[in-house]
Amino acid sequence: MVDNGEMNKNVMLSNDDKEKPVRGRKKIVLDLKAAEKLCAIYCTKDEIASFFNVSEDTLELRIKEAGYDHFTAFFKKHSASGKISLRRSMMQSAKNGNVTMQIWLSKQYLGHKDRPEDEPLNMSLNFFVDEKEKEILTIQKNDNECQLI
Repeated sequence: MVDNGEMNKNVMLSNDDKEKPVRGRKKIVLDLKAAEKLCAIYCTKDEIASFFNVSEDTLELRIKEAGYDHFTAFFKKHSASGKISLRRSMMQSAKNGNVTMQIWLSKQYLGHKDRPEDEPLNMSLNFFVDEKEKEILTIQKNDNECQLI
């Protein structure tokens, strides 16, 4: 041992000063930008965890470490862009002449329906057979049957 006034640092360190070895496995780091994109296409928590090859608990923990209360808050924030994109595509498809999309959107946003209400149709029609006799024909629609009275 060379003695040049300095002692070996390993000898000088006390038990409290030693660097503690890292124990356990390495921390799994997730790409939250990729997780945001997966939320935008409506991947579930299970699917996102599977994509990263981690458990749902690990995914939840990393999202909490990023400053979110829980996965639901993260998903709600980042799935909104997916809704906007989907709505834009649907509207564009309808504008381009997709009749099926036009019908579906009209039902969703304009309140259109395939058929009128399912309430029975009660309608009276007056038919004059001749001037002397008047007959009133009443057509009632009940359970898809027509009755003449």
